[in-house]
Amino acid sequence: MKHIAGLTLALGLVSITSTAAAGGLPVNSSLGSSSYSANIDSSSDPASGMVFELQAGEFHVYFSNCTLGSETEVTEHKVVSQKGREDIVQKIPGRLKMNSVVCMKALDSGADLWAWRQMIIEGKLREARKSGSLIAYDYTMAPIATWSFFNGWPSSVSLGNKDHKLVEIVVLAVEGILRDR
Repeated sequence: MKHIAGLTLALGLVSITSTAAAGGLPVNSSLGSSSYSANIDSSSDPASGMVFELQAGEFHVYFSNCTLGSETEVTEHKVVSQKGREDIVQKIPGRLKMNSVVCMKALDSGADLWAWRQMIIEGKLREARKSGSLIAYDYTMAPIATWSFFNGWPSSVSLGNKDHKLVEIVVLAVEGILRDR
Protein backbone atom coordinates (compact mmCIF):
# COMPACT_ATOMS: atom_id res chain seq x y z
CA MET A 1 0.00 0.00 0.00
CA LYS A 2 1.36 3.43 -0.95
CA HIS A 3 0.22 6.82 0.39
CA ILE A 4 0.66 9.96 -1.69
CA ALA A 5 -0.78 13.28 -0.43
CA GLY A 6 -4.27 12.05 0.44
CA LEU A 7 -4.19 9.14 -2.04
CA THR A 8 -4.02 5.47 -1.23
CA LEU A 9 -2.80 3.05 -3.90
CA ALA A 10 -3.29 -0.62 -3.08
CA LEU A 11 -3.48 -3.65 -5.40
CA GLY A 12 -4.85 -1.73 -8.35
CA LEU A 13 -7.37 0.27 -6.31
CA VAL A 14 -7.11 4.05 -6.22
CA SER A 15 -8.88 5.85 -3.43
CA ILE A 16 -8.90 9.62 -3.16
CA THR A 17 -10.10 11.08 0.09
CA SER A 18 -10.07 14.66 1.31
CA THR A 19 -9.11 15.13 4.94
CA ALA A 20 -10.66 17.48 7.46
CA ALA A 21 -8.53 20.36 8.67
CA ALA A 22 -9.11 19.39 12.31
CA GLY A 23 -7.66 16.03 13.16
CA GLY A 24 -6.91 14.80 9.63
CA LEU A 25 -10.00 12.57 9.57
CA PRO A 26 -11.32 11.34 6.20
CA VAL A 27 -14.20 13.40 4.86
CA ASN A 28 -16.71 12.14 2.31
CA SER A 29 -19.10 15.07 2.49
CA SER A 30 -19.31 18.77 3.39
CA LEU A 31 -18.53 21.77 1.26
CA GLY A 32 -15.16 21.57 -0.46
CA SER A 33 -14.43 17.85 -0.23
CA SER A 34 -15.29 14.68 -2.07
CA SER A 35 -14.07 11.14 -2.51
CA TYR A 36 -13.71 8.82 -5.48
CA SER A 37 -12.73 5.19 -5.83
CA ALA A 38 -12.16 3.19 -9.00
CA ASN A 39 -10.93 -0.30 -9.82
CA ILE A 40 -8.09 0.02 -12.30
CA ASP A 41 -6.38 -2.61 -14.42
CA SER A 42 -2.88 -1.15 -14.64
CA SER A 43 -1.78 -3.71 -17.24
CA SER A 44 -4.04 -2.18 -19.89
CA ASP A 45 -4.00 1.24 -21.51
CA PRO A 46 -3.05 3.89 -18.90
CA ALA A 47 -5.93 6.09 -20.05
CA SER A 48 -8.43 3.39 -19.10
CA GLY A 49 -8.07 4.24 -15.41
CA MET A 50 -8.36 7.99 -15.79
CA VAL A 51 -9.63 10.12 -12.95
CA PHE A 52 -10.61 13.77 -13.37
CA GLU A 53 -10.36 16.39 -10.65
CA LEU A 54 -12.53 19.49 -10.93
CA GLN A 55 -11.26 22.49 -8.96
CA ALA A 56 -13.43 25.60 -8.85
CA GLY A 57 -13.09 27.93 -5.88
CA GLU A 58 -13.96 25.97 -2.74
CA PHE A 59 -15.24 23.02 -4.78
CA HIS A 60 -12.96 20.02 -5.40
CA VAL A 61 -14.69 16.97 -6.85
CA TYR A 62 -13.35 13.80 -8.53
CA PHE A 63 -15.01 12.23 -11.57
CA SER A 64 -14.61 9.01 -13.56
CA ASN A 65 -15.66 10.58 -16.87
CA CYS A 66 -15.60 14.12 -18.31
CA THR A 67 -16.11 15.66 -21.74
CA LEU A 68 -15.25 19.19 -22.78
CA GLY A 69 -14.27 21.15 -25.84
CA SER A 70 -15.18 23.86 -28.28
CA GLU A 71 -16.40 23.99 -31.83
CA THR A 72 -16.57 26.46 -34.66
CA GLU A 73 -19.65 26.72 -36.82
CA VAL A 74 -18.98 26.19 -40.52
CA THR A 75 -20.35 28.78 -42.93
CA GLU A 76 -20.64 27.90 -46.61
CA HIS A 77 -19.73 30.63 -49.07
CA LYS A 78 -20.61 30.05 -52.71
CA VAL A 79 -18.10 31.44 -55.19
CA VAL A 80 -19.64 32.38 -58.52
CA SER A 81 -17.44 32.27 -61.62
CA GLN A 82 -17.35 35.00 -64.25
CA LYS A 83 -19.79 32.90 -66.29
CA GLY A 84 -22.33 32.99 -63.45
CA ARG A 85 -21.86 29.37 -62.34
CA GLU A 86 -21.38 28.33 -58.74
CA ASP A 87 -18.14 26.43 -59.22
CA ILE A 88 -16.83 26.35 -55.68
CA VAL A 89 -18.38 26.21 -52.23
CA GLN A 90 -15.89 27.49 -49.67
CA LYS A 91 -16.26 26.49 -46.04
CA ILE A 92 -15.14 29.24 -43.71
CA PRO A 93 -15.05 29.46 -39.91
CA GLY A 94 -18.10 31.00 -38.28
CA ARG A 95 -18.99 31.59 -34.65
CA LEU A 96 -16.93 29.95 -31.87
CA LYS A 97 -18.95 27.97 -29.33
CA MET A 98 -17.72 26.62 -26.00
CA ASN A 99 -19.26 23.23 -25.27
CA SER A 100 -20.50 22.59 -21.77
CA VAL A 101 -18.23 20.53 -19.51
CA VAL A 102 -20.07 17.30 -18.64
CA CYS A 103 -18.71 15.09 -15.83
CA MET A 104 -19.96 11.90 -14.19
CA LYS A 105 -19.07 10.19 -10.94
CA ALA A 106 -20.37 7.46 -8.69
CA LEU A 107 -22.90 8.67 -6.14
CA ASP A 108 -21.33 9.27 -2.74
CA SER A 109 -22.27 11.18 0.40
CA GLY A 110 -20.67 14.45 -0.80
CA ALA A 111 -23.15 17.23 -1.57
CA ASP A 112 -20.75 19.76 -3.13
CA LEU A 113 -22.30 19.65 -6.60
CA TRP A 114 -25.80 20.10 -5.23
CA ALA A 115 -24.69 23.02 -3.01
CA TRP A 116 -23.08 24.70 -6.02
CA ARG A 117 -26.21 24.13 -8.11
CA GLN A 118 -28.36 25.53 -5.27
CA MET A 119 -26.59 28.89 -5.69
CA ILE A 120 -27.99 29.09 -9.24
CA ILE A 121 -31.47 28.05 -8.11
CA GLU A 122 -31.40 30.83 -5.50
CA GLY A 123 -30.34 33.39 -8.13
CA LYS A 124 -26.80 33.83 -6.80
CA LEU A 125 -25.12 33.73 -10.23
CA ARG A 126 -22.32 36.10 -9.26
CA GLU A 127 -21.30 33.81 -6.36
CA ALA A 128 -21.83 30.60 -8.34
CA ARG A 129 -19.82 31.63 -11.41
CA LYS A 130 -16.31 30.23 -10.94
CA SER A 131 -13.17 29.85 -12.99
CA GLY A 132 -11.21 26.71 -12.32
CA SER A 133 -9.41 23.72 -13.73
CA LEU A 134 -10.00 20.16 -14.77
CA ILE A 135 -7.04 17.82 -14.27
CA ALA A 136 -6.84 14.36 -15.87
CA TYR A 137 -4.81 11.74 -13.98
CA ASP A 138 -3.68 8.37 -15.31
CA TYR A 139 -4.02 5.12 -13.34
CA THR A 140 -0.88 5.96 -11.31
CA MET A 141 -2.44 9.32 -10.34
CA ALA A 142 0.14 11.24 -12.36
CA PRO A 143 -1.39 14.33 -14.00
CA ILE A 144 -1.42 13.95 -17.78
CA ALA A 145 -3.51 16.92 -18.93
CA THR A 146 -4.92 20.13 -17.47
CA TRP A 147 -7.58 22.50 -18.78
CA SER A 148 -8.64 25.88 -17.40
CA PHE A 149 -12.24 27.00 -17.70
CA PHE A 150 -13.65 30.48 -17.19
CA ASN A 151 -16.88 31.67 -15.57
CA GLY A 152 -18.34 28.19 -15.17
CA TRP A 153 -21.55 27.41 -13.33
CA PRO A 154 -23.64 24.23 -12.98
CA SER A 155 -26.52 24.44 -15.43
CA SER A 156 -27.59 20.91 -14.44
CA VAL A 157 -26.89 18.38 -11.70
CA SER A 158 -28.70 15.08 -12.00
CA LEU A 159 -28.80 11.56 -10.67
CA GLY A 160 -28.69 8.72 -13.18
CA ASN A 161 -28.04 5.02 -13.56
CA LYS A 162 -25.06 3.57 -15.42
CA ASP A 163 -24.33 -0.15 -15.42
CA HIS A 164 -26.75 -0.62 -12.50
CA LYS A 165 -24.90 1.97 -10.38
CA LEU A 166 -26.11 5.39 -9.30
CA VAL A 167 -24.12 8.24 -10.80
CA GLU A 168 -24.18 12.02 -10.46
CA ILE A 169 -23.87 14.04 -13.65
CA VAL A 170 -22.96 17.72 -13.67
CA VAL A 171 -23.16 20.00 -16.70
CA LEU A 172 -21.11 23.20 -16.40
CA ALA A 173 -21.84 26.12 -18.69
CA VAL A 174 -18.48 27.80 -19.38
CA GLU A 175 -17.43 30.92 -21.25
CA GLY A 176 -13.99 29.68 -22.19
CA ILE A 177 -11.76 26.61 -22.12
CA LEU A 178 -7.97 26.50 -22.50
CA ARG A 179 -5.73 23.45 -22.49
CA ASP A 180 -2.81 24.28 -20.23
CA ARG A 181 -0.95 20.98 -20.39
